[in-house]
Amino acid sequence: MSWAKSSAEGLVLTEESRLFQLDFAWFDFTCSLVLVNLLLWAKKSLVLKSAYYFGLFALFMDYGVYFNIQGSRTIEMVNNDSPMGTFERFCFFFWFDTMNAADIVAWALINLEDLLPNNYKVRRKGRFEWTVLFLIPLWFWATPLISRQISFDDRLLLASRPSQKFHYYILCILFILCMRFRLKLTYRSIARIIASGIACGLIHHGPLYYFGMRGYQSKLTFIVTLLSEWPPIICGLFVITYLLCEKYPRLSAMRPKDK
Repeated sequence: MSWAKSSAEGLVLTEESRLFQLDFAWFDFTCSLVLVNLLLWAKKSLVLKSAYYFGLFALFMDYGVYFNIQGSRTIEMVNNDSPMGTFERFCFFFWFDTMNAADIVAWALINLEDLLPNNYKVRRKGRFEWTVLFLIPLWFWATPLISRQISFDDRLLLASRPSQKFHYYILCILFILCMRFRLKLTYRSIARIIASGIACGLIHHGPLYYFGMRGYQSKLTFIVTLLSEWPPIICGLFVITYLLCEKYPRLSAMRPKDK
């Protein structure tokens, strides 16, 4: 299998792309199903709701708006591989947005559960939480290696989208102000949330960059991406989850298992 790299070495601030075999998607999708069942077993209701509502929103924006309406999101087969049909494209976006992205959000929310309002707050992490916090990064970093050994669907796909990184910085500042003055979080708690966002970037972008699946080779672009995309996503989701949990306690009706 040929894993091509872009020859561009400059700073890329407006676009993200990834090149991978569809075996990558199949393996990751299988792991995602395992994670969903684990979260259901542990009664992580709020984590599931927040993560997968975000995934559905991402699906609506990515597939509905950017791909079908604006045409700014593109997916194309490489090496003259057979193209995707309409249903296949929808399934791809369902995995990419609703499953893959939600897995990373779930990791962050499990890490930050103790910062939620008192009606849901988990006092300390138990064996389940630490296991999930370890396994999700492991699976994301192992997927590029394991998927290369699978021959189920070796079609090569290039997915590209716009990524206005400066917009992310503006959103991050707004969410930080909201956390400080509306939620009354301490600076230490806010720093934890931002750090979780950067860690999500390492989980998501790190293996893609390291294994040559990104459309850039610039280390500076990778660092800018780490500091821009996932921190505002996690900050924004935490703010929304906190406010909804505060206003609607029944959102967390399925309590986590006591440790």
